Amino acid sequence: MLVAKKIIAANLIVGGAIVVAAGTAAIAYAMSDPNCRDKIKDCSDRMRDCANRLCNRSSDSGDPEMANSTSN
Repeated sequence: MLVAKKIIAANLIVGGAIVVAAGTAAIAYAMSDPNCRDKIKDCSDRMRDCANRLCNRSSDSGDPEMANSTSN
């Protein structure tokens, strides 16, 4: 039983290392390509704007109107 737990733990560690290496390679490729970098920046700006709209809704009323207190 102890050997099985060690094998499972080793598989999790090796799998995590592979995921980290693949993620690092993908980020490095995306940051080295100027076209891709601009697309990522545009996407993050759109996501930030959407989050700001959702977070700045008025909680007083039941309708999804924007709160007038902030204008982000």
